[in-house]
Amino acid sequence: MNGWLCVSAEKSEIAYAGNDGYDEDLGIYYSWDSTVNNASRLAEGDLIAIWNKKQLLGFSIIDRIEPSTSTKRFFTCPRCKKSALKARKTKSPTYRCQQCGDTFDERVETIGKVDVFRAFYESGWVQVESFIS
Repeated sequence: MNGWLCVSAEKSEIAYAGNDGYDEDLGIYYSWDSTVNNASRLAEGDLIAIWNKKQLLGFSIIDRIEPSTSTKRFFTCPRCKKSALKARKTKSPTYRCQQCGDTFDERVETIGKVDVFRAFYESGWVQVESFIS
């Protein structure tokens, strides 16, 4: 068994702007695709812990993983074509490239094929707030 720490973020909280994020339902399932590090290494029976970059939200054992294929929108820097983008909350222009440092309001959009994974873990879910209380 392996253990995995996975990031949960509301779309409004996502600072990374290289893609649209991932579908998830906290306490039920978590989704990711083949562009994520270690994407194919998560397995049924592994421990999954979900956090929001501020606190641990909960943990469980993965009951099953459903793989599929899909298309995904990617966004890149208009100058260097890298996807290391950050959305800026207070400054203008809206985006900054972490690779070349350029700033801009419009990202370059492309569509690519990805393998998609959805891990279901509801049966053993322990929400940390209720566990600690």
